[in-house]
Amino acid sequence: MKYTHIIVLLIALISVACKKERPAGLSIERYFGILDSVTYECSPINSLNHITASINGNQVCYSDGSDGYYVSLKQLSYFTSEGTGTFVTQGSDSTHSMQENTISIMAYHDSPLENYSDNLSIAFPILKNNPDLKEKLEQLLVPGKYAILGSEQADSTAFNVSFFVIHDLREKYGASGYNYIEVAGRYGLQSDDSHFTITKVDKSIHLGITTYSVEAEFQCKLYHRTGSPVGNAFFGDLSNGKLAIQISTFE
Repeated sequence: MKYTHIIVLLIALISVACKKERPAGLSIERYFGILDSVTYECSPINSLNHITASINGNQVCYSDGSDGYYVSLKQLSYFTSEGTGTFVTQGSDSTHSMQENTISIMAYHDSPLENYSDNLSIAFPILKNNPDLKEKLEQLLVPGKYAILGSEQADSTAFNVSFFVIHDLREKYGASGYNYIEVAGRYGLQSDDSHFTITKVDKSIHLGITTYSVEAEFQCKLYHRTGSPVGNAFFGDLSNGKLAIQISTFE
């Protein structure tokens, strides 16, 4: 009888916990309210690692090391299973059928007073032979003009450009309380002038460390993410994109 009471109590506690308020799906009004709340800003360009662009006529600048701004290279794993996929951090997942690695240049801007962060991401093409990071860089950091990934293509040499807004609701909802909005090139058709062009790659080796100094220019069409309140509707243009970054690897 004692154990029965314990089980009943546990069920009651679980029931109460499940009734805790959670963020509902975003309405169109809330969705665009978050997008409209983004303050497009330019940090002073005082770092070798920086990205600038114009999004619907709004200038954005990310300079690594400026207050609240970060620019870095990330290596991620891309898992696919029966036609679906999601980006996760480097690791393994036995429930998915395939793992592919990609590298991305990620620019972040945290706005704690506004309770959100905005991110600009440029994902390099996925290399099917999945080489190590050094070999990836050797194959991918080649000057030239490349396509932007769009819904009309599955081009292995195309770059994917995404802009994210993550609205932090932790104070009200706990650790899982986020509204996540993404607009990206891959959700719609790209125009003939969409491109990612690597304009410069300088490579140096010193004390066993290989450093690549990279410069690039890019522009593309951005579309709302699949599953958003407006589907894959056109969001706007990203133009005059420029980046500079130094990437170092150990021998």
